[in-house]
Amino acid sequence: MNDKWKLIVRDDGPYDKKAERRKWRIVLADVLAFAVLLTGFAFFHHGMQRQTFEKCLVSCRSGALYMGYGSDQANDGGDAGYFAFEGRFTAQTPETMTDGTTTWYRDGGCEITLTTYQLASGPVRVADVYVSDIARLSTALANSAYGKGQRENVLPLTNRYGAVFSITGDNYSERYGGVIMRNGVLYSRSADPTRDLCVLNWDGVMSVYSPEEFNLTEAIDAGAYQIWSFGPALVREGAAQNTDGSEYYQPMRRSAIGYYQPGHYCFVLMEGSVSLADLAQTMVNLGCETAYNLYGGRLAAMTYNGTYYSTQQEVDRACSDVILITN
Repeated sequence: MNDKWKLIVRDDGPYDKKAERRKWRIVLADVLAFAVLLTGFAFFHHGMQRQTFEKCLVSCRSGALYMGYGSDQANDGGDAGYFAFEGRFTAQTPETMTDGTTTWYRDGGCEITLTTYQLASGPVRVADVYVSDIARLSTALANSAYGKGQRENVLPLTNRYGAVFSITGDNYSERYGGVIMRNGVLYSRSADPTRDLCVLNWDGVMSVYSPEEFNLTEAIDAGAYQIWSFGPALVREGAAQNTDGSEYYQPMRRSAIGYYQPGHYCFVLMEGSVSLADLAQTMVNLGCETAYNLYGGRLAAMTYNGTYYSTQQEVDRACSDVILITN
């Protein structure tokens, strides 16, 4: 036999068909054993994590749940988030009035002023909102379910919850990762190192964080109610933030949530093609203490009183979540 073949031949004996079969059976058994071990690892790593999510923590508001926090201790801090503003919430029944480009809505616990401004880039829709109870500012998931790829048209989603007003949220289901909390329920805690976060607490305070600043345990201990993971942050302490590094810097249709004080918020939809810097300056001009960029593009929409308040109304405007002002 040529010496060079000895490098790859295990022995010089005759070919044994039975021995060859035994060898392949051993290899196949090893592969199957490895597959079983890998499946077991995946189950305990992912499946058990999902089981942990079934252990829910009661938040500081009755009826809300924290999921997957990794503790069996309930936060019994008591109810929070009721606000009083002098001269507001006097309506005994819902009232609506429209004068030109402005519409007013008020009831015993909410006031909304909707105004349309005409800029060279296109219409700007601004909703100035007061609520007496933070629970009036809630969120809703497409198809009433959390998960990748969940989508539903904005108007049916809003109307199913009987909301008087809505705006598209962070469209969480179209990307991987991010801390997601809705109405006190923590659905995902896998932080995205590239995205700023926005946290609305049960006490009505709204704050924005860079990925480096954010700590989920501290946020939950502080009474987180909603956590959005998209961004970037637009305004902090009344000052516009530098948004040049965002992947969404190019001009497009945009939406945002703004904060003045507990119980007082604003929502903005800029229907023209504008930059993040333009949106941030708009939120500063409106007097916001804090502001955060929501999902934009042609998906972005605003509704009021059962119909679209924005002009573009494509039938395929489906998103994963909306922010609501409920009746």
